[in-house]
This record gives sequence, structure tokens and C-alpha cells, in this order.
Amino acid sequence: MLIVGAGGYAKEVLEVVLELNFEKICFFEEEKYKKESHIFGKYLILNNDEDVKTLFLIDNRFVLGVGDPILRNKFLTKFMTLGGEPYNLISKSSSIGNFKVTFGKGICIMQNVIITTSVRIGDGVLININSTVGHDCVIGDFVIINPGVNISGNCRIDDHCVIGTNATLIPHISIGKRSIIGAGSVIIRNVESDLLIVGNPGKVKKKIR
Repeated sequence: MLIVGAGGYAKEVLEVVLELNFEKICFFEEEKYKKESHIFGKYLILNNDEDVKTLFLIDNRFVLGVGDPILRNKFLTKFMTLGGEPYNLISKSSSIGNFKVTFGKGICIMQNVIITTSVRIGDGVLININSTVGHDCVIGDFVIINPGVNISGNCRIDDHCVIGTNATLIPHISIGKRSIIGAGSVIIRNVESDLLIVGNPGKVKKKIR
């Protein structure tokens, strides 16, 4: 199993990968960012495409170990092009509903996440620890949901959004593409694309594009 990235979040991904008993684990970090040869002195860090292709001849599964929507998009495309198969990483401690929950490719669902029923989650989504996603929600591609987020039923979050730690969305909320919801914010009305929203209740801080 290849973990794409070698920073702090990649190390958190490692903990979930270890839950699933993969025997061979290594990381990838681009040469210009690489600071060490191994993670925790044990797990090799690759830094070029040829080494990745060689690994993929043995095991072509990979998970995304970066927490930025743009990088998750970039690396999902890159490593599939190199012959990799994106692996949907779901912690054993998380609870996934039994009915009409669908996932795209390259997702990460970390520890103690609750996803209820009739939920659609797109490609490259990261749902971090202790977050909840209620019934009939739609999560777009490459959305980042940080720890402790509560998303109520019938919400829609469009592509490349970032939802900050401990934010709350009341039912029937829509968040437009690329918007950022600040940590601890409470969202009680729909949010247009490309906005930074902060506070309780959430208000527009600025337009980000």
C-alpha cells in the first residue's frame, strides 16, 4: 500500500492503514519536499515515478495522505495514470449506514466517523475523526471535512470545499464550490461558491476568488 504524502496527515492515515493489516506500506513525497528517507525510521519514502511504477507491479493500491483539495485532485489523477488503483480507506471504528450510501474513488474516512443513510460521497473526499454526516446528504468531489464536524440531513456540499473543525450545518444547507467554512462556525443559511464563512451564525468574511 502506497500512502501519497509524508506529512502530518499522512502519518494519521498510516494509523488507519495499520488497522487493516497491510503487510507492505510505503510513502511518496515529491523530491523537492522530501526531508527524510523513512517515516518513523521504518516506512520507506519514494520520491520518483519509476519507483512508484515498480511498486505498483507488486501492489498498485494507494491512498491519499494529503489534506488539501487541490493536491488530492492532482495526486488521484497522477497515481491512477501511473497504474495505481485508488483504495477507499475506511477506519474500522467508523459507522457506515446500510442503505444507499455510495462512495467515489480515493476517499478517506478516519476514526469514529458516523455516516447514516442515503448519503452520496464523491471522489477524493476526506472525512476526519469524530465527524457525522446525516441522511440524504450529497458530498461533492475532493471535499475536506475536518475533525468534529456535524452535517445534518439533506445538506449538499459542492466540490473542493473545506469544512473547518467543529463546524455545524443545520438541515437542508447547500455549500457552493470551493467555499471554506471556518472552525466552529454554525451554518444556518445557504453559502454561495468561493466564500470564507466564519462565526455563529456563519457570516461572509470575504470572497476568496
